[in-house]
Amino acid sequence: MHFVYYYVSVWSTGSKEDFEKLTPRTSTTFNAPYDYLSVMHYGKKFFSKNSGNTIITKLPEFQDKIGQRMEMSPIDVYKLNCLYNCSTSVSFLEYCSFSSLNICGMKSCGKGSAKGWKRMSVAAGGPFTDHTNLNKTRGYFMHAGTASGQEGDSAWLETKRMSPTRECHVQCLQFYYYHSGSPSDQLNIWIREFQNGRNSTGNLHLMGQITGQPTFAWQFHKVPLNASKPFQVAFEVRKGDENSTGGFSIDDINLSESECPHNVWEIKNFERILTTADYDSSLLSPRLYSTDGYAYQVSIFLRETFFGVYFRLMSGNNDSALQWPCPWRQLTFIMLDKNPQIQQQMSKQINLITDPSSTVFDNPHKVGRRIRLNGESVYANPFIGVNSFLLLEQIKNRDFLKGSTAVFLFSMTGEQLCLILIRFIIE
Repeated sequence: MHFVYYYVSVWSTGSKEDFEKLTPRTSTTFNAPYDYLSVMHYGKKFFSKNSGNTIITKLPEFQDKIGQRMEMSPIDVYKLNCLYNCSTSVSFLEYCSFSSLNICGMKSCGKGSAKGWKRMSVAAGGPFTDHTNLNKTRGYFMHAGTASGQEGDSAWLETKRMSPTRECHVQCLQFYYYHSGSPSDQLNIWIREFQNGRNSTGNLHLMGQITGQPTFAWQFHKVPLNASKPFQVAFEVRKGDENSTGGFSIDDINLSESECPHNVWEIKNFERILTTADYDSSLLSPRLYSTDGYAYQVSIFLRETFFGVYFRLMSGNNDSALQWPCPWRQLTFIMLDKNPQIQQQMSKQINLITDPSSTVFDNPHKVGRRIRLNGESVYANPFIGVNSFLLLEQIKNRDFLKGSTAVFLFSMTGEQLCLILIRFIIE
């Protein structure tokens, strides 16, 4: 059965020899469906001698998607797992969209006169759709209302018990929340650790808190965890005052044994901004910090049908205690594909390594220029980055703009990892 058509008449000279037919005796698909999104595909114009299409997909909706280079597709990952006999994930622990009545084995209870968490498709005051489907079809989320009860009443939702499998004892909890309550209402994220299988109460540790002004929209949130023993994740919604209305909702929970991105930058109405802003105008992130104290800023240069991503070091609170020039730190830039299941995401990622021989990574007080940032005088180095990070066409082919908001994730990791990567590349 044919899934693509090759137009030999527009191939450039010598390229025909790059194609070889294989028989089922020398190849296998592992019974996977045909994958137009595989990174192994050539693009639609590859080997063209006149800019015409050399590949035509049988399903027209994949014509502009074939040949993508953002990330391995989920079917690519499936085939690699089959090829190398990998039956389990190294880092993935749990995903829940609350589509099933058993809510992924979670348990809900209330303290005081709180009614506890409820599985809903619509909540009074919002949200009016779940995050998983976002108005496409009916879906479900968990909601804890704060309109009734007394100040201090709380509703608890606890996951099933899980056990860390990696020696690093690092987990990352990612989920979406909707806040429609009072600014003083709280969504607290706890872990309950158990000493052994016989222990039923465990020890509670507060890992994160969401409070403040209501969002009235689904928001991405991440919480770093550090469980070293069997544990549960607990979501507590606490009523902040007697006049509270609405509540908190959560959806699309992903838990993995990996380090969380250090910083999150959300940009609302990103497509409209990209397509209507002046060419080469820019968006500037807040001043961000690495885990070891380096201050930096990210800029997105808007170019109507695509955008570039740039980075610069800035003066910060820890400069006198840091090593300069900034030595061998890896910067990771990710635009999040907001597919609800983390194993199905195809996020776009690039990496940049700070080279201490380059002046752009030296102390901003020494090589930077003075600018104003939120009313404060700071020093900023020149930008460095990539002119074209993603095309608008590529962005719209996935869930990058789900809910009209773009989510960017940034991390700046330490010298040891970068030296390992550099040594690996050299060898």
